[in-house]
Amino acid sequence: MGISSESGFTADAHEATDEKVLRAHVDSLFRQPATLIPGGEFTGAAAACFAGMIAGSTALLLCGALILVSGAIRWGVQIYYQRQEAPLASEADVASWMRAYSILSWTSSGMVGLFGWLGTLTDITGVQLLAACVVLAATATTGRSGAEPRLVLGQCALLLFPLAAAWLVMQDTVFAVLALLAIAYFALQFRIARSIHDLTFGSLAAAARTTALVERLEQKNNQLEEQDALLRAQTLRFDAALSNMAQGLAMFDADLRMLVCNKRYIEVYGFDPDVIKPGVTLRDITEHFINRGNSNADPEVYYERQRMQLTRNEPLVFSRQLGDGRTIEVNYRPMQGGGYVVTTEDVTVQRQANDRIAHMASHDPLTDLINRAELPQRLGKALSDAESSGGELAVLCLDLDRFKGVNDSLGHPTGDALLQAVAGRLRKLVRPRDTVARLGGDEFVCIVGGLETRDNVAKLAARVIEALTRPFEVNGHNVQIGCSIGVAMAPHDGLDPDQLLRHADVALYRAKSEGRGRFVFFGPDMERVMRERRELEADLRAGVGRGEFELHYQPLVKVGTREVVGCEALMRWAHPTRGLMMPQDFIPLAEECGLIGPLGDWAIRHACNVATQWPDHIKIAVNVSPLQFRSDALLHTVVSALAQSGLDPVRLELEITEAVLLRDSEETLATLNKLRDLGVRIVMDDFGTGYSSLSYLRVFPFDKIKIDRSFVRDDAGRGDCHAIIEAVTNLATGLGMTTTVEGIESEEQMSAVLDRGCTEAQGYLFSHPLPIEELRGVLGQSDRRAA
Repeated sequence: MGISSESGFTADAHEATDEKVLRAHVDSLFRQPATLIPGGEFTGAAAACFAGMIAGSTALLLCGALILVSGAIRWGVQIYYQRQEAPLASEADVASWMRAYSILSWTSSGMVGLFGWLGTLTDITGVQLLAACVVLAATATTGRSGAEPRLVLGQCALLLFPLAAAWLVMQDTVFAVLALLAIAYFALQFRIARSIHDLTFGSLAAAARTTALVERLEQKNNQLEEQDALLRAQTLRFDAALSNMAQGLAMFDADLRMLVCNKRYIEVYGFDPDVIKPGVTLRDITEHFINRGNSNADPEVYYERQRMQLTRNEPLVFSRQLGDGRTIEVNYRPMQGGGYVVTTEDVTVQRQANDRIAHMASHDPLTDLINRAELPQRLGKALSDAESSGGELAVLCLDLDRFKGVNDSLGHPTGDALLQAVAGRLRKLVRPRDTVARLGGDEFVCIVGGLETRDNVAKLAARVIEALTRPFEVNGHNVQIGCSIGVAMAPHDGLDPDQLLRHADVALYRAKSEGRGRFVFFGPDMERVMRERRELEADLRAGVGRGEFELHYQPLVKVGTREVVGCEALMRWAHPTRGLMMPQDFIPLAEECGLIGPLGDWAIRHACNVATQWPDHIKIAVNVSPLQFRSDALLHTVVSALAQSGLDPVRLELEITEAVLLRDSEETLATLNKLRDLGVRIVMDDFGTGYSSLSYLRVFPFDKIKIDRSFVRDDAGRGDCHAIIEAVTNLATGLGMTTTVEGIESEEQMSAVLDRGCTEAQGYLFSHPLPIEELRGVLGQSDRRAA
């Protein structure tokens, strides 16, 4: 060990001694300082001093003093050692203290041996005897160091050899024999020390090994206790996990015998817990499963099928329908060494939710019909079936007539209920194998196969129109609508789902343009018309960006003086290839494709800027589309146009039709009131052509009513037109409104209007709509006439 190499005094046997044994031996050397008192140090010091006084020898007195000093030092070192908390904390400490003890012991022995030499050489027999006794007594005390043979050997040599040498120097036979006996005693003492060493270190080593063994056993026991506690905790957690799992779990060995199962496994299947428990076989479980009414299969056949599947040693997942209608998902997983783990989960609610989600994804939430997303897939399957059977397939695109008026006037709840009623009638008109879908809004599609001839398809379309034309009783309202239908046939009109739907839609567009309430089959010429329409839409978008639009102005005159009191701004499109286009040729298209907003915004701003160049008494009238009221931008546009142009608000007239008031009447009335609060005049255009104009005269105070040209045109031949014009004029006068009659083209018509009390007139008799350059001349003539 390292201690041996540092001290230089430890025998080879010590190198094999456990460090704990050596530490215990060193500690024992310093633990009993009181044994030094009757030993060689203090007794030898007293004897040496006494001998020195008898013999009158200074050397003996000095020797006694040295023995005393040496003993005192040893005493102090041992006291210091005992006061240390951990004097032997390291291997180096053990070696250091062992070295200190050896040096001090040898020093003391040398001083006592010197006393033996000096006392023996005196002539005084008493001194010689005292010196010999002290040396022999000191030699006897070296036994306390017997566990360290070399330490004892050094002490005995320093004690006995000086005494033996003095005896030999005296040249006396008796003393020579004593010298030999001293040497023999030295050898005997060494052998005793070796025996004590072996016995002491053997006992200490055995004790150390026993202590180490006890410690290891205690450590092992603690580890086992910890592992046992951990195992118990894991067992509790495992039991808790099994008991609280949402899935049922069971484990089977290689012989298909149940090892363990949780409570949920029994609950999922509805098993009897007294029957299904650890130790039961898969065959017994299968029989119990069938007896509970979960299957009509033969138990043996059912069991063999399961066993064959499990013996493949592969994962297996499947769903199983139970007798009570629930659906469970079963998951088998093989285990190493044979056997398997099975988990079961009741997925009835999940499956129902998935089915509902799938249904919602493919069906319209309002009518429960197939929706737009699912329609191509259904149509594709129907086309495939028709192609396989060699039959024809009809695709009918339906659009409800007059639905928008119902929805706007009676409200969305009534409109939704009407759509549901329409869906119900359509379902009754087709067979269960056919498909009825709602594309959105008031658009529907029917996919019908097996009608064989075009005539049969025509008869079906006629029945659909007839069925949807009959009145509906919805939310206490008697509602009458109609429908227009476009029909495309496969394979004649295409075999691609998108192509067929597009062709049916083209035919529907033709049916609506021809007067509604009819059905039209797709024809090749319709594709050309739709292509031209798409081209016109593209040109319209480009024209808005390039600023190809302009305003023409048609004067409004005072009936009595024919003085121009205002102008109506009418939009024209200077198409680069088609020439100047009238509003009826592009305004409906602009409303359909969402361009009416920017066009209307431009018209209001441009008209206000132009009107600032006219005399202050001439007003400017601008038509506003119902679609512009669906946005909050209209009010901002008017305010901005008036501010930028500096036009007096009372000179701006906004002409609207009753269609504006049919949709979201509360919001629309709020916007109209805000415009009127600015000073802008609101005009009801085309009065008398709808069915609710009179009611809106009551709820909103219009500034002017414009009587439609149709009443003027028919006034000469029909008395009722005369009465209507007069009644409307009187009504407007009573409500504080002015009236303008449109479509005056002759002096006869002008005279009739004058007789009926109308305020203003407008028509070709006075002027056609003119560009701004030509209008200036008309305004100049009017000013001169007025002057």
